[in-house]
Amino acid sequence: MGTTACILLVDGDDAWIAHIGDSRIYLFCKEQETLFRITKDHSYVQTLVDAGEISDLEAESDSHKNIILKALGIKDTISPEVVNVPMKAAAGDVFLICSDGLCGMINDDQI
Repeated sequence: MGTTACILLVDGDDAWIAHIGDSRIYLFCKEQETLFRITKDHSYVQTLVDAGEISDLEAESDSHKNIILKALGIKDTISPEVVNVPMKAAAGDVFLICSDGLCGMINDDQI
C-alpha cells in the first residue's frame, strides 16, 4: 500500500509546491477567473496523455486511471516532484489541494 501527498508552502506571494501520486493542487486565479491544474498525476494514464496516446477526456474513464507510479510507502526511497522556483500568487488567488476522491470523481471543468 502507498499514499499520495501534496505540499503547499506559502510565504508572502511565493508558493512552493511538492507532490507525489495522483492527489492534485489547483490554483484559482482571481484576475482571470480560471482554475488551473498545477500538478500532473504520477500515474500510468498520465504517461499515456503526455505521450499523446490518449486525451485528457479519455484518461478520465480509462480502466487503468488508478495505477499510480509514485507514492509514499511503496519503496524505501521516493522521488516526489518539487518545484525549483516558487509560483507567484496574487491577492485573491486560491489554492485547492485535493485527493483523487475529488479529482477522480469529477473533472476539472466541474471543479
